[in-house]
Amino acid sequence: METLDELRGDWKKGRDLGAPSLPLESGNLKEWIKGSMKKEHRLVFRYAVKTFIWSLMVFSYLSYLMITYWGDRNLFVVCIAAAAIYIPFTAVFMKQFKLFFAVECGPQQGVDLQQGLQIKLRSLKRFYLVKKAFDWLMVPLSCAVIALAVNKYAFDAPFTENLGFNISTFIFYSIAFTYVTLKDNTTYFKVPIKKIETVIEEMAGD
Repeated sequence: METLDELRGDWKKGRDLGAPSLPLESGNLKEWIKGSMKKEHRLVFRYAVKTFIWSLMVFSYLSYLMITYWGDRNLFVVCIAAAAIYIPFTAVFMKQFKLFFAVECGPQQGVDLQQGLQIKLRSLKRFYLVKKAFDWLMVPLSCAVIALAVNKYAFDAPFTENLGFNISTFIFYSIAFTYVTLKDNTTYFKVPIKKIETVIEEMAGD
C-alpha cells in the first residue's frame, strides 16, 4: 500500500507534466480520498436527516401552539416569528446540502478530485455561516416559545404574573440550547470542514 506522500507524488507528477487530463498512475489516491471523506459524509448526512426531522417537529409544535392558544397574542406572534425564520433556513438548508452531496469527488483525475473537494468545502462553509446567524436568532426565540408555552401550561396567566419563574425557564433552556448548538456545530461543521481542508492541503503539497 502506498503512503500518502507517494500518492500525493503521483498526483503532483501528473499535474507537473502539464497534462491535467492525464489519468493518475495509481488509483489509490482516489480510494484514499474516498476513505478519508467517508466519515465526514456520514456526519453531514446525519446532520441533514436530524435537521429535517427536527424541522418537521418544530413546525408541528408551533402549529399546535397557535391553534390551541389562538387567543394568546404574545405566544401567537412569537410562534409566527419562529416559523417565518425557519422557512428560509429550511430552503437554504436543502439547497446547500443538495449541492454538497451532488458533487462527486471520484473522477480519475487529480485536478478534478481537488476541485470537487473545494466545491464541497465552499458549500459547507456557506451553510455554516448561515446556520450561525440562524442560531443567534432561533436559540432565544425558541426559548421564548418554550417559556411562554410552559407559563400557559402551568399557570394560564399573563407572563408578568410569574416573571421570576418564566425568566428562570427561559435562562435554563437558553443554556441547554446553546450547549447543544455549539456541540453540534463542532461535530457536524468544524470537524468536517477541517478534514476537507486538510485533504485539499495534502493534495496541493507544500
